[in-house]
Amino acid sequence: MTLPLLPDDPQLIGRYRLLGRLGQGGQGVVYLAEADDLGRVALKRLIAGTLDELADRRAQVRFKREVVALRQLNEKCTAPILDWDLDADPPYLVSVYVPGRSLHELVAGDGAVRPLRRDELEGLAVRTITALSAVHRKGIMHRDIKPKNILIGRDSRPRIIDFGVAKMLNSDTQSREIFGTPAFMSPEQHRNDRVKTKTDIYSWALTILFAAGGYDPESGKSDVNRVGDPLRGMLEACLAEDQEKRPSAHELHWQMTKAGIARAHGASEEWTAVSAMPSGGTAAGHTRRLLATPWYLRPYLPIPVSVGVTTALTTLAFVLLDAGAEKVLPAAVGLFVVTLMLFSIGTDPAHHSQVRQGRGRPRKPIPPPPG
Repeated sequence: MTLPLLPDDPQLIGRYRLLGRLGQGGQGVVYLAEADDLGRVALKRLIAGTLDELADRRAQVRFKREVVALRQLNEKCTAPILDWDLDADPPYLVSVYVPGRSLHELVAGDGAVRPLRRDELEGLAVRTITALSAVHRKGIMHRDIKPKNILIGRDSRPRIIDFGVAKMLNSDTQSREIFGTPAFMSPEQHRNDRVKTKTDIYSWALTILFAAGGYDPESGKSDVNRVGDPLRGMLEACLAEDQEKRPSAHELHWQMTKAGIARAHGASEEWTAVSAMPSGGTAAGHTRRLLATPWYLRPYLPIPVSVGVTTALTTLAFVLLDAGAEKVLPAAVGLFVVTLMLFSIGTDPAHHSQVRQGRGRPRKPIPPPPG
């Protein structure tokens, strides 16, 4: 919902004409704006000058961090960034305007909680975990997953927004600041312990529970029984006290795929488009990750290929047997080794598609934003 501009709001920021307010947080104000060449956009302007100097510097660092994160993400994950000026006073960034409402507004916008139906909830779960997996594969940890940061567009697609407190996983910087929204923070965030991507998984589970009417942010009470299986079991695992015991976003997507949830909501095809390799990743690195996966969790070669290879190997075995008994043992050993290799090497649909589309090659690193 767009609100009128306040009396002290500017009419123009850079080349963008402001039309109204879309929202405000602790770090900045988001405006509906327009430009002649881009049409309507969302413009986020950093709130500056109201904090002490140290707090202002920290806010600027977080603002730059958001620009870096948004530049790396697919449009199916979030609202893509279009423009920014980190040297402006105050700095601002411009992203695609996605008309819609936040998940919080959708479920409890007027104070009355309206839980999503089962099919709506499953669609929300698989699409948000698809996006979150892509975020994590880019080496980004959001740290503030909550209903207000899930934007539901008119196309019903959920997008993760507000990367202002996101952290790059390859960053060596440590901070004693506690980031996140208390009602949706993980136990390790509350303790100010070192956090990993599975911190986002805990917050994601609470967000899905909220959408099901099974979590009250005010009291902190939750009830996973408001969610049906198989999603309920997944959420229970995500809410483990120890972050090491929680599944990753990639594992959750795989579980939803096996359960038929992903296909039912068109997220199987979407996974191919969203799940690009991390910056600097390679197809070889992807294969190494697969080989480290237990055999019973791996997807396998297509059935026609497997049948063809098996037939060829069987024929070869009979030929070698006719050649003489002294060659049987080496042939048997060779067949055994080749069979194990075929059994071990699998790939997921996303990797097949990436290779077909030429996306299995290393990517150039994205340079940092100016400023």
